[in-house]
Amino acid sequence: MKETAKKKDKQLVREKAYEILHLLSDPHRMRILRTLSENGELCAKDILVHFPITQPTLSHHMSVLQKTGLVAAKKCGRQVFYRISPEGLDLLIQFFSEIREEGLRTDLISATDSPRSIVKPSPVPSTETEKENEDPEVASELSHTKKKTKAEKEHKKKKKDKKKKK
Repeated sequence: MKETAKKKDKQLVREKAYEILHLLSDPHRMRILRTLSENGELCAKDILVHFPITQPTLSHHMSVLQKTGLVAAKKCGRQVFYRISPEGLDLLIQFFSEIREEGLRTDLISATDSPRSIVKPSPVPSTETEKENEDPEVASELSHTKKKTKAEKEHKKKKKDKKKKK
């Protein structure tokens, strides 16, 4: 039961990390994070000084960064102050740490050269005949494709003949 919960937690972390990484593909968002990390807490007008974007565009980017948990905001009067949220960064750090650990484990396993750790690639059928012999579904699909191609060729030939007659 606990193992299943751990797997679900890992999967949630991964999905959230994927979402964050996708949203960070925008260069402005990456630069906003860098600006906040270098300057600490800033209000929107102070962030805008560093970018050639409009206030509504910045507002959109800040909203996205807040939803991902990478940026925290607090309102002080009419201004909103933004800062990096350690919790959001911790999620990404955890994600990359897991990737690193899994990669290191894989390296250690392959370094032992035990027969169980070596994964032999299955031979890839090179010809259609080999593909047909390997999988009946593939065979039926290939034969269907062959028939279709043959029928298409005949149809094209008939069209050419008609044009020549005219």
